[in-house]
Amino acid sequence: MTTTFVRARNVAQKRERRESLLAGAKRAVEKKGVDRVSLSDFSAEAGIAKSAFYKYFSSKEEILAYVLMREFDDITRQLAKRTTKYEDVDELASNISSTFAERPLACALLSEISRTLDQNTPFEKLINVKRHFAKAQGEWTLIILNSGLGFDQSAAKELVKTCYAYIAGLWSLTRERPELLEASRQAGFTGTYDAFETELKRFIVLQAAGILSFSESIGV
Repeated sequence: MTTTFVRARNVAQKRERRESLLAGAKRAVEKKGVDRVSLSDFSAEAGIAKSAFYKYFSSKEEILAYVLMREFDDITRQLAKRTTKYEDVDELASNISSTFAERPLACALLSEISRTLDQNTPFEKLINVKRHFAKAQGEWTLIILNSGLGFDQSAAKELVKTCYAYIAGLWSLTRERPELLEASRQAGFTGTYDAFETELKRFIVLQAAGILSFSESIGV
């Protein structure tokens, strides 16, 4: 079926067109996966001609970054509403790890975008994307800062930064095919990983405890 393309002529129409592309990109990547999805898939899902794509986004990586930002917004709301004060670090780690485990699209995008975003995104566009990343980082830092566990601003920011990096790497490491896991088991190789949520919680507990202990040792 041929898509009938009508040019967006005013601000409201352009905003609607951009939102359609973002929604289409999310549906497309959920269907095909981050590594196999294409610009044609985005346009087809949105019902918008592929030729119009570059009026709104500079590259596949840029639009995926904005899809990730929408996922980050949802994660922020989820983290904020589950609880505001925590009994211990284990409870904080459970909340963060389960929230991310429930958002596989965000984890997959974070894993991919962290490696490819700067390759095909113009500098000015990249600044805007990074500004959105900074906003999410600030919101998550505030949630940890207000957790009641003794984090100061610097410690909370450090935990968010390391979690960000760990999630990006851990997601792909916990997606190994069953035959690879079985081969590792039979070979006695202990470098394999448990389920994503389990590994993420373990990391956050260790990292948070270490950051708090270090802060106490230097009298912060």
